[in-house]
Amino acid sequence: MSISRQRKKNHHKRILAAVITVLGVCVLTVCILASENISNMTQTVKVITITGGCIAFGAAFILAVIRDRAAGQYECRECHHHFQPTITAYLLGMRSPTKRYLRCPKCRKYSYCKVSLYEK
Repeated sequence: MSISRQRKKNHHKRILAAVITVLGVCVLTVCILASENISNMTQTVKVITITGGCIAFGAAFILAVIRDRAAGQYECRECHHHFQPTITAYLLGMRSPTKRYLRCPKCRKYSYCKVSLYEK
């Protein structure tokens, strides 16, 4: 697969992850607003509605993280090794829009690794 086609495919994965997250937030917001503004709802129905919204948001968040993580590889600043971080490292690593503070599996050093949207 050519680099431009692979980059385009991974860019679409990142956009899809962002859309999934926005939809999860929208579902949660609608559930909270509906439970607050409909006066004839019982307390149990309100709790179920908010819980359902939280579950939908959590599922959307997890799916978005998995899609975004799979949309490319990170390059170590020290040894220039390309790798995909674990989900835990991905979530806990400090980040900027194009870099994430990760530990390289090859040289074991922490650095701000730049994301590349194609595999080398």
